[in-house]
Parts: sequence; C-alpha cells; structure tokens
Amino acid sequence: MLFQLFIKPFSQHRKWFLLSSLLFLISLFLFKALAFIYYGEILQLFSLFFDDLEELASDVFFGPSKWQGVRILFMNNLRASLMMLLGGIILILPIFGLIINGGLVGAVSALVLKEGSMGLFGFYVIGILPHGLFELPAILLSGAIGLKISKEIISPPQSESRKRRLKKNYQAALWSLPLIVTLLAIAAVLEVFLTPWLMELYFSV
Repeated sequence: MLFQLFIKPFSQHRKWFLLSSLLFLISLFLFKALAFIYYGEILQLFSLFFDDLEELASDVFFGPSKWQGVRILFMNNLRASLMMLLGGIILILPIFGLIINGGLVGAVSALVLKEGSMGLFGFYVIGILPHGLFELPAILLSGAIGLKISKEIISPPQSESRKRRLKKNYQAALWSLPLIVTLLAIAAVLEVFLTPWLMELYFSV
C-alpha cells in the first residue's frame, strides 16, 4: 500500500518524468563538456550560483548545529522544487530549474576533476549518490509536473477547458507534495550527517 502511494505520482507523470530527466541529464553532460573547453566562461556563467552554493554550504555544514543545517538545506531544496512544481503556469520556470540543476552538477563535477581534488567516483558515488537517490527523484518529479502544467496551459486536451485542466493538474501536484517533502527531508538528513562522514572516509583511504 505504501509502495503504491510512493510510485503513484511517478507512474501518473511517467512521460513527463522521463522528459524532466532528459532535460536534467542533457544539461549535466552539456555543461560538463563546456566546462572543460571554456573553463573561465563557465566559471563566470555560474559564478552567482557558486557563490550561493558556498554560502549555503557554510550555513549547512558550519552552522550552530547539524539539525539546523538539515532545516536550511531542506528549505532550500523545497523552494527549488516548489518553483518548478507550482510554477508550471510560467513555462520557463520548470525548464529553467531543470537546466540550472543539471548544469550545476555537470559544471561542478568538471571543475572538481579539472582541479584534481576528487575523481569521478568520489564526486558522484560518494558526494552525490547517497542523498541524490532521494533528492533527484523529488526534483525531477517537481519538474515533470511543472512541465505538464505548462504544456496543458498552452495546449489543453480538446475534451477539457484550460481552467479545468489547470485545476486537475494542481490537485495532482498537491497530492504529490507529501512524497516530495518526504524525499527531500530524507535527502537533507543524509547529506548533512552521512555524506561528510563518507567524504572523510574516502579521503582518508
């Protein structure tokens, strides 16, 4: 029963989840490749986001307590998800969110490799995978629902009005919200408590 509730939002938006994943992955690999070719330009392009990430990392990992770090990280990721999930009424928001998230992962991975501070295994498997197993599905599902809302505002099904379809899509979005919140909460706990320990272990070997 719980498993069915878990997978229902994904199965309901299967096509859009695949599109969302595709946008994310294309952005990841594109900006990773560009960062190797145009290192300075990509660094400048993402400089504002890098500054925000540094400030966020400082608040999360060097704040008064780890649980406060979890709260800050969770709220940051929830805002990003809600921007795509509920911002589908503005077409560019889910697309922009997916491109930026994928692009950041790709650009950061290329910069880490270029600086030689960590290999691909360390970055992806140790640094991202543990919390990414929960965070990425939440982000991609939010983007998927946002993309569907955007598409059906532009071109609603012939049998339904734009207003009725929008209402249905936002109801589906709200039904998906508890799952997204749960995934992001688990991801935040793992990123604050588990990932630093794994990274420390990785560098000590």
